[in-house]
Amino acid sequence: MTADLATLLAAERDRLVDDWARSLGRLFPAFTHRPVHDLTAAGRAVADGLIRYLQTSEPGVLRTLASHDAVVWLRREVEFPEVLRSLMTLREQAGRLLEPQIAGAAAQAQAYARLVAATDLLLVELARAEQHRHWPAPEVGAAAADLEAYLIAETRRALRFRRPLSLLLVQVDGYEESSRIYGSAAAESAASAVSGILVRHTREVDLRIPLEEGTFAALLLETDLRDARWIAERIRTAAETGEGVERALLFDDLTVSIGLAAFPLHADHAAALLAVAQGSLVHARRLGGNTVAVIDELRSGEPVL
Repeated sequence: MTADLATLLAAERDRLVDDWARSLGRLFPAFTHRPVHDLTAAGRAVADGLIRYLQTSEPGVLRTLASHDAVVWLRREVEFPEVLRSLMTLREQAGRLLEPQIAGAAAQAQAYARLVAATDLLLVELARAEQHRHWPAPEVGAAAADLEAYLIAETRRALRFRRPLSLLLVQVDGYEESSRIYGSAAAESAASAVSGILVRHTREVDLRIPLEEGTFAALLLETDLRDARWIAERIRTAAETGEGVERALLFDDLTVSIGLAAFPLHADHAAALLAVAQGSLVHARRLGGNTVAVIDELRSGEPVL
């Protein structure tokens, strides 16, 4: 089915791309004044990349596609959410175009599922490229000022596009005591273990920022309070159970405290979001650690516990 789908898509590529490029201005105002020939070039690059991926199943094909000149042009011409919507439109149009050529409802559903999966992987690669374009990967030991810069940019973006955003502050319980009693190597090994847990339980598009004293920030894009709480609990449980952790050093009882804040539910600007997350982390530690806490209904200033 994969090879057949790729062959069908290749045969219909020019028709598909031409229809897509001419429909964008009608469907999305952001594309109204963009040259059709440039949109067509971007569409052809995307279609060719999807065809190659369907033929090979190699993720590197989509990674390369995300940095193709025509795709980079598209990302620079319009806001990123519009790029995603345009590519989902291309996927839907391809599905409608190919459906009559595939016999049987089950085969049609399978073919469209493969097309959806391929496009979703491309969207992930584009989201990763977009993140790196705006914000290079933070280095270990990033200062609080760096976190504030991330927060300002992402809260502005979330406000502009009316999308949710959540912030987790994750702290290794007993970090300072472990460092004092067992030495810095033991404390740092605990911090390294928690860093690995954060990587495994957040998405590639999320921002993970190492701070000081065994503390990490995780900025969860497009994530509301309910989903952020679920992610935080997964992180807490993974630390408590030692999921994927090599206990080579002295932290047999590894746990974390997590403070949570959601935008715009708990705060309407970056500084307030950070203050709520900090207050929530303090509250989690006061509860004895190994806890996820969130303080509701604070808009600015220092949280009152």
